[in-house]
Amino acid sequence: SNHISWTDIIAIGSVADVTFVAKQGVRRTFFVGFMATLQRTLFVDYNSRVDTKRSSTEMARRLAGNAAVLLFAEGHRDLGTHVQPFRSALVGAAQAAMRDGGAADVAIQPVTIAYTHLQGLPVSRTERADISGLNARGFKQVVNNLLTSNVKDVTIAFGAPIAMDVGSDRKVVTRLAETQVRRMLVALNRHEKELPPVFAG
Repeated sequence: SNHISWTDIIAIGSVADVTFVAKQGVRRTFFVGFMATLQRTLFVDYNSRVDTKRSSTEMARRLAGNAAVLLFAEGHRDLGTHVQPFRSALVGAAQAAMRDGGAADVAIQPVTIAYTHLQGLPVSRTERADISGLNARGFKQVVNNLLTSNVKDVTIAFGAPIAMDVGSDRKVVTRLAETQVRRMLVALNRHEKELPPVFAG
């Protein structure tokens, strides 16, 4: 999925039974860490090989048990006006988890999240900065914005699943997912009633 706001986890978790993968620092973040824990988030310390192995093993266990694991493939948040390049290393981590956990293949499901309306009106380009929290001065302001901001309409779109096994080219799979997410985000931001046709490959 693309990643726009701290509220992405709540929004996606309300419509899909998924395990989120997040940086270890999110666990210690006030309110957000609490909400992420409720969503059974898998916290990863990317600076620790031991912890990366632990998280890979846990991801493998969940995938092998037919659970869905959600990766924010950009690696960081964006305003929501466009999609940053997806990081193939995250898909590679899922592949390694499959190998370690004995999962033969998985379906990569591209997911697009878009904040389309604010108080019933189409979101303007400048309002996207407030929604994402990227213009906030300090984390206290981020939390304050989350708790006091106007009602937002969020649309979550699911693309065509992409088959992946341990031998798949992770860069190709990543590029296919990124293309789908980008096309869907553009359509949602333009308030198009029909999303563009998507293809798994």
